[in-house]
Amino acid sequence: MAKEDQYIITCECVEHFRAYGMRRLHGFDVLSAGKRRVFRGDIWATKDGRLLVRFNCPTESDYDESYEIRGMTPSDVRDADLNSGDTESDDVWPSWVPECVRDRWYLWLSSVI
Repeated sequence: MAKEDQYIITCECVEHFRAYGMRRLHGFDVLSAGKRRVFRGDIWATKDGRLLVRFNCPTESDYDESYEIRGMTPSDVRDADLNSGDTESDDVWPSWVPECVRDRWYLWLSSVI
């Protein structure tokens, strides 16, 4: 993905979705030491070529947020080579994960912890 293309990738809030029949591209989670809760995030590819993101806490249904990644398709992810193991500065994020997803994750996580 070209550097200039990163500016047109956005995350738009969507209704909660069921991931049945979708392909999971990436998952990550954080354990909260204080209340022993797990906070999860997953990126999914739909059969019609959309990319969806869900952040949740399995023990607290009020903490769900869902987004659609606009401006990026599953083929962009394949082009970035899912299996390369290429990561940014921390182990959670492969390089193909757009900055808008990272920003939303950290914003959501700071609001629920």
